[in-house]
Amino acid sequence: WEREERAARERERERQVAEERERDSAAAAAAAAAQPPTSAVQAMLATAVGQLRAKVEDLERAARDGGLEELQGARAEVARVWAGLAPAMDMLEASLPRRAPPPEEAAAPGE
Repeated sequence: WEREERAARERERERQVAEERERDSAAAAAAAAAQPPTSAVQAMLATAVGQLRAKVEDLERAARDGGLEELQGARAEVARVWAGLAPAMDMLEASLPRRAPPPEEAAAPGE
């Protein structure tokens, strides 16, 4: 009985922490949108790294506690955060200066 109650309190605490993380992420994303592209990308990446760390902690906790459903949920959240990196990576790629290929790549084949 006490174990179940303790587990319920722990799940509630984890839910609250997850909600706080989501609010922090939303605030960070809004702040990133107001910055120059490079700074915005850096902020987005920093936010995503923080989210991934938190989700990895969730995965470790779920694996340790042995809850398959919780483990699958945490894994899905990691995948969601990872997928959310795509816009930041696209912005980063677009902000990088283009460079000419090295001479060996620019040479015609068969030379």
